[in-house]
Amino acid sequence: IWPAEVVVVLSYVVPAVTLGSMLPIARVAMNGLLMAVLTLCAAWGKRAVEIHERSAFVQLVEERTLRCKAEYALEVAIQSAVGRSSAEGDMPVAPSTGAPSLPTTTHTEPIFSLTGNLDLEIQLKEIVELGLREHWLIKPESVQL
Repeated sequence: IWPAEVVVVLSYVVPAVTLGSMLPIARVAMNGLLMAVLTLCAAWGKRAVEIHERSAFVQLVEERTLRCKAEYALEVAIQSAVGRSSAEGDMPVAPSTGAPSLPTTTHTEPIFSLTGNLDLEIQLKEIVELGLREHWLIKPESVQL
């Protein structure tokens, strides 16, 4: 891109010197020098931003690669654990994913299970408390109808 930067400076200096200018030659030289400095600063800034963007992209790719490797290792571990569990007959397995399909595997199952021994009002209060702790509950004052 350096040819464009040179053309920018020369597009002022060459016509001003060859065709003449109403300004004295010292003023034309000073304007050309200032234009060259501004162009140099802009080019340096653009290159610095590009270097930063490239290094950020490399970091993003590395992080995604590590995440994919970790997710793959986790999936392999789950598959091997599910294979052992289904062979032993411990837990039913979902046919599409091979993962356990029981809702009792989550820590929130007793709260969301409306067939439990708890009163409905108590269960709803526990759901509200969970929503507030995990920040997914919308407060009534935030809702406008």
